[in-house]
Amino acid sequence: MSAALREHLPRAPLWRNLDRWNGLQETIQQLRGTIKTRLEGEVRSDSGLRNAFSGGKMDVEGIVKVMAHQLDMGASGSSGLSVEENFRTESTEGGPVNFRYGAWFIGTGAAVQANKVKDAIADFEKKIFELNEYQELSETQRQLDGLRKDILEELATITLRRVVPGRCRYCPI
Repeated sequence: MSAALREHLPRAPLWRNLDRWNGLQETIQQLRGTIKTRLEGEVRSDSGLRNAFSGGKMDVEGIVKVMAHQLDMGASGSSGLSVEENFRTESTEGGPVNFRYGAWFIGTGAAVQANKVKDAIADFEKKIFELNEYQELSETQRQLDGLRKDILEELATITLRRVVPGRCRYCPI
């Protein structure tokens, strides 16, 4: 159907905005990939996290996923998860507990380590919001939000007019 609308309105700003939308979406996907790669290195090298999980097992992939989620939420203007509310431990049979942050498994360890792990996650989370890639993601998301408003406004105008100029292959003869 968009092909027919394009035939009616070939020079409408809607098409430039949609092309720009697609470009910004690609940029966001690339930044998300870059952020995940960067986060993996940061998680592995963070001494606070390593020390907190000493005697237990840190799940690097889980921490990367939850931190990428946090950065995504922050870039889109949402608050995301709260360490105070969303960090929890799950008992296992005979031994270490599982540490979870939101829906993500982030490692195992002794129950007495829970506060240490929670504090290390909170400190690490504060640090990652200073990454350059996060700043780029936030700016790109801001541009996308502005563009969304422009596209919706253009579509509302087209819809409210109820009649578009010109012809297309679907128009009756």
